[in-house]
Amino acid sequence: GDRGRVLTLHERALINDILDISIQDVARPVRKALAEKLAASTNAPREVTALLANDEFDIASPILLNSGLLEDEDLMDIVAGKASERLPHVVESGAGDNLYVYLVGHGGSEGVVIAAASASEATSAVQGESQVLSAEHLGRTFEAMFDAGRYRRTLVVVEACHGGVLGTAMHAPGVLVLSAANPHENSLGHNYDPSLRAWLADEFSFTLHRRLAGERTEPVRALYEHVYHQVAGSHVSVYNVAGFGDLDDVSMAEFIMP
Repeated sequence: GDRGRVLTLHERALINDILDISIQDVARPVRKALAEKLAASTNAPREVTALLANDEFDIASPILLNSGLLEDEDLMDIVAGKASERLPHVVESGAGDNLYVYLVGHGGSEGVVIAAASASEATSAVQGESQVLSAEHLGRTFEAMFDAGRYRRTLVVVEACHGGVLGTAMHAPGVLVLSAANPHENSLGHNYDPSLRAWLADEFSFTLHRRLAGERTEPVRALYEHVYHQVAGSHVSVYNVAGFGDLDDVSMAEFIMP
C-alpha cells in the first residue's frame, strides 16, 4: 500500500505540530537518542531539530555539531537574542552585559562552516554546498546588536582554520575578534594520542584555556601576547582593535566569571 510513500507538506506539518507539543514530555534518554538520530539525517523536521538544539547541552550537542539543518542564520539569531517558536532559547543580553562568544569549526576562505563533521565536508561547504558563517554576516549581526543595545563589550574567539576571515568585516563598536589563525593558514592540532590516533585539542584553544584557568584578571592585550608567542603553528590574530578600545584597559574578568 503506502510503504515508501513521500509525505505531503501538510502531513509533515501535522507531524511537526504533534512532535512540538509532545517532545518536552519525553524522557531525557529518549530525547538524547532522538537528537543523535536526527543529527545524522538530511531530512529531519527543522522544527523538532531546533527544539532539540535548544535542549540541555548533552542532548543539544549532536544537533549543534553535526546537523546540517541548523543554518548560519539560526546561529546568529541565537547570539542576537532573536527568540521564536523554533528557537525559544537564545542569548538574553542587554546594554550592560559583556559577551564571550566562542566559535569552533572547520574554516575556509569564505568563513566558518556550520555543522561540517570533517575538513573535507568544510571544503565542499565553502564551495557552496552547505551553510557558511561569513565575516559580513557576523559583522552585520553585531552592528545590529549594538544598535539594539544588546551588549556592552564582546569578545569573539574563533577556533578554525583560516579563522581570521571572520574578523575582516568586524566594525561593530566594542567587539574584538581573537582568532586562532589568520585568513590564509590552518589552525593546528595539539596533544596527539597514539592509542586513539587523534589530536585531543587544537593548539590555540589548549593554550588559551590553560592560561585562563590560572589567570583571568590580566588585560586582554597580555592574554593575546601570551597566546601569540606560545602558539607556534599559526599566527594568532586580533581584529577591530580600534572599535573595541584599549586592550590594556579591559580585563578578561569582564568576560569570564570565577
